[in-house]
Amino acid sequence: MPRPAPPPGFVQLLLLPQDSFYLEVPMQIATTVCLYPLKYLRYVGWCVLGVSGTLVDETGDAVELDGELVDREVYRYDVPGGNILSHAVDPEVIKQRTHTHSATTATRENFREKVLKRDGRCVWTGIDEGVGMHIIPYARGDEACPRIWIQLIIENRPTEENLSSLRSINDIRNGFYATSDIHFDFFDQQKVAVLVTPNPILETTDIPNRYQRPLEYGVSYPPDSRYTLQWITTPSTESTRARIPNNNDATFAKHRLQKPARLLLHYRYGAAAVKNWGKNVAVLIQHHQPNRPPVPTPAPMGPPKAKHDHGASIKKREKRKREEEREGAGAGMEQAGGRNEGGTSAVTAVESEAQNIWDEHDVMLFFWGNSKAARERHAKEEADHREYLEKWRSGIPRNSPNV
Repeated sequence: MPRPAPPPGFVQLLLLPQDSFYLEVPMQIATTVCLYPLKYLRYVGWCVLGVSGTLVDETGDAVELDGELVDREVYRYDVPGGNILSHAVDPEVIKQRTHTHSATTATRENFREKVLKRDGRCVWTGIDEGVGMHIIPYARGDEACPRIWIQLIIENRPTEENLSSLRSINDIRNGFYATSDIHFDFFDQQKVAVLVTPNPILETTDIPNRYQRPLEYGVSYPPDSRYTLQWITTPSTESTRARIPNNNDATFAKHRLQKPARLLLHYRYGAAAVKNWGKNVAVLIQHHQPNRPPVPTPAPMGPPKAKHDHGASIKKREKRKREEEREGAGAGMEQAGGRNEGGTSAVTAVESEAQNIWDEHDVMLFFWGNSKAARERHAKEEADHREYLEKWRSGIPRNSPNV
């Protein structure tokens, strides 16, 4: 199906050749969360694809990043190396290649205590009562496989941070102390995201001035960085907007303790963009579907149904939120051409099935797991494994050096 033109009030950001997968970004959001919305589009493309690129127009001409966003315009995030689909590795294969390691993981309660010690109180409201909010969802790193998603994210993308010791979903660098509604109702549902600056695309001054709020004793803003909570959807009520204001910077109590990992926040920002604005996710799955059996439906977002669950009420609330999101107008990850009219989603059957197979985290793994660095790592692991097998077949003891 041909890609439709953007509706009024939106722009499109093409992420793959042949217009196959793209984001349909509300101009109102892009201009509210960044003073340079074209620069913001480049940041979002960088977050989703996991590789450095440039912003060009539909004809391939470079775009001045300090220019104006044009209504219904089409932009492209242009990356070296062409079409990722021509050499992409299936996310299921990427997962199978990942070797999990045994690690001692703290309980969720201990995680809460650790982030509370660093943060002092909810980092965006100053309220005492709160929970430990995971950046990478707890459901993506439960006790059955405590490292897998964290490991995939860190190993598949170069970073200026030293994250080699980040092995647990309950590491202090994978979270904040926040109120329960920010965590479960908005962050877990991808309605808000945390933009950390400076980063390779955006400076701290590229973001609107922080929301001014009175600070409680003992907490302060970081002197050289911002962890800005942003609405990337439209708040449902004015009371919600007032309670959780846009462009609200995090405060911390103990700045010497390790802060949330920038890499994980970039990943999560990209996941939120895919969830809300992604179109044509089916083409990513169809590229591999003939070569593998159907993928089981991924685990739901939020707390797992395990002994660490916060209770049946939270699970019911999250289920209801997900159902409302699928039914509501403006939902992302839709088939191109599937416009929402009168609150009814016109998602095609194939795209609906795709959403049941891959959620936004699977889409992110597809892209981050197929970056140049990730492919080189996969190739080296396979070569090392073949060498190991050859030595093993030759009778070299397993504990020999360099095996």
